[in-house]
Amino acid sequence: MSFATVEFGILGPLEVLVGGEPVHVGGPRARAALALLLLGPGRAVSVERLVDVLWGQDPPSSARGQVAIVVSTLRRSLREAGADPSVIETVAAGYRVPPAVRLDALEAERGIADGRAAAAAGRQAEAASAMRRALALWRGPTLATLGRTVPGSAVWEELRLAATDECVELELALGRHGELVAELTALVAEHPLRERSRAQLMRALYLNGRRAEALETYQAGRDLLGAELGLEPGPELRRAQRAVLTDEPVLFRSPARPVLLQGSSPHEHAAASCSPDACDAADQDDPGFVPRPAELPAAAAAGFVGRAVELRYIHKLAGEDLPIVAINGPGGVGKSSLAVEAARRLAEGFTDGQLYADLHGATPGLAPLGPAEVLGRFLRSLGSPDVPAEVDEAAARFRSLTAHRRLLVLLDNATGVAQVRPLLPAGPRCMVMVTSRRPLTTLDGAAHVHLKAMAEDEALSLLESALGDSRAAADPEAAREIVRLCGGLPLAVRIVGARGAARPSRPLTELRAALVEARTRLDSLEYADLAVRTSFSVGLRDEPDAPLFGLLGALDARTYTPGVAAALLDCDEAEAAAALRRLADARLIDRVAPHRYAMHDLLRLYARELAPSDARAALGRTAHGYLATVAEGRQQPVDPLPVAGAAGGVDEVRPARHRAVPAPRPART
Repeated sequence: MSFATVEFGILGPLEVLVGGEPVHVGGPRARAALALLLLGPGRAVSVERLVDVLWGQDPPSSARGQVAIVVSTLRRSLREAGADPSVIETVAAGYRVPPAVRLDALEAERGIADGRAAAAAGRQAEAASAMRRALALWRGPTLATLGRTVPGSAVWEELRLAATDECVELELALGRHGELVAELTALVAEHPLRERSRAQLMRALYLNGRRAEALETYQAGRDLLGAELGLEPGPELRRAQRAVLTDEPVLFRSPARPVLLQGSSPHEHAAASCSPDACDAADQDDPGFVPRPAELPAAAAAGFVGRAVELRYIHKLAGEDLPIVAINGPGGVGKSSLAVEAARRLAEGFTDGQLYADLHGATPGLAPLGPAEVLGRFLRSLGSPDVPAEVDEAAARFRSLTAHRRLLVLLDNATGVAQVRPLLPAGPRCMVMVTSRRPLTTLDGAAHVHLKAMAEDEALSLLESALGDSRAAADPEAAREIVRLCGGLPLAVRIVGARGAARPSRPLTELRAALVEARTRLDSLEYADLAVRTSFSVGLRDEPDAPLFGLLGALDARTYTPGVAAALLDCDEAEAAAALRRLADARLIDRVAPHRYAMHDLLRLYARELAPSDARAALGRTAHGYLATVAEGRQQPVDPLPVAGAAGGVDEVRPARHRAVPAPRPART
């Protein structure tokens, strides 16, 4: 009789596959008995042992007979699924599964052995690949969800941790540190007292230029060891701390050649090939050994699109002494993306490294970072473990450390000049890029990039990139309409692209239809952690002219003048003109001509949602002003205009009906 192939899995939830299909093999006791047999393939498990595991210290008198019933249940389940039931063998001492059984744990063990053999022969890439294939066989903790601990399962978890250690060491030596931070962070969270994993995480962070975070990882481990066990960190963790503090990568004592940061000096390359003890002495005696941080964020997965003119301008500025480039623009326009892309293209030229800080000036729910906190991070990244408490002293230390270096400093999402000024380096060969919503026009020596919405062709390219397929090219009309409805705002286009990428079968016409209705368009421009509405809301944080912004949205006009704003606010024109200028500085409206302003379509929809409760009266004043100005031009008297709620009046004043009429300066009533 021909039987289907049976495969067992214990590296995760217990799994039985017959002919590739999952099979239910009975209740909790049957599954626990099978698990015990699979933990030692080829080794007999006695009936007494099975009784102990299945019933513990108080088994029933019929336990031995019930073991036979449990085994019979397992065999029947296999037979009914088409497998050979004799895969569970009866032997003199009890039961066993044959050593040649198809078991994921045995396959993992062979893969790890192959990886170790390749590593011993110096074939590091091959060894790392073999280890990764073996580790991929774990679907979770060994025998997870079984409902009880089965003796022997811990052996396979220890093998997993040991293999992970070895694989990480190989990949660090191969320069794959950028790919390991997330994995090691999760591993440390799962095993917080395991010093080897914590030291490896410190090393990966260090090699990614994240020195401050590496030191924070050490301190968190030290605090935990002291609180839980009353111990100080062991030698490996202390050595990792010293390596980060003194910027001596050889102190990590990798079994393979250490991987140094990009731009390493010839001395560092020589140190990488010497013995650890000799290297320790060499680096300690080298007065010219300096850190080279590399802290720029990773490039976007979908790639960067457009902004060729701005990139050329920033590249041109990079050749000047101490260039400062201040990029400003409304929320969602892509300031950070442009700055990161420009910085990454220029990074090679800044041989002493790149520093980065998100100042949280545009992060919902987070207060902006103070200069003292950012200076502390930068000083630690540059090898200064002690940080002055006073901002002025810390800023002076930062200027001293950067005076003779060629550094690129990227300050993302600044709130204003006061937050940025203490963070400027002193070296004439340094470069600073700052992004902010407001123009930082009082920042001495800064060149300004005023970023606006994308042109249609750039937005189309961004949509195609975000979709990840050819739907935009296949339906260009729908694609063009989508980017028009998004107003060319990169954040909005990215959100639509992400929605489409999540459902590859969804046609562009559906994505377009979700945007057509103005009332719900902002609802459609939310996906995962991205939301146009949230981005706009940050721009109004602590904005004193938010009431005027809401009234402009209620008016729903194409352009606004100080006279219109004065009527909305019921104030004089000079005060209204100042309020409009402040909104323009916050990049919530745009100056399109002398004394005339406009608002991006999506911002206008958001402003409409924020219209205050007294908007009807304000709109009534404004509409009356429009009519009074027209009547004055015709030299005709004006009848009083009824306002909302007046007896015999209209239900609602709708200035949107007057869009075809230019908006002259209204007369005061």
